[in-house]
Amino acid sequence: MSHAPHSKAPPALPARPVSFDTLYEEHSEAVFFWAKRYAAGRSGWAEDVTHDVFLKAWEHRAWLREEDVRGWLFRVTQNVAISTLRRENTFRRRVADFLFPPQRTETESTPEAALERR
Repeated sequence: MSHAPHSKAPPALPARPVSFDTLYEEHSEAVFFWAKRYAAGRSGWAEDVTHDVFLKAWEHRAWLREEDVRGWLFRVTQNVAISTLRRENTFRRRVADFLFPPQRTETESTPEAALERR
């Protein structure tokens, strides 16, 4: 009886760390365009989001790997853009409430309203 050699799959290559310079050169344009979609075309806003995304990439550069970096960048861009939009919306609401406080109606029954009506 002959024994056929077992065919083993080649060992997986170790994940390669990403050079930050290469990461920026290869992906900054895509990140900018992803951010611009959330920005409704505002380039300055998209540049700020792109900056924040690559700041996060710098902070996490030790564990970023070439194989999965594009998906990670997309997710971070999405999260940063949504967080920025929420902050922006909250800020706008606060400013609007300060500049244009809600008007009280005549039907309010607070003691101050009753005094003003008299």
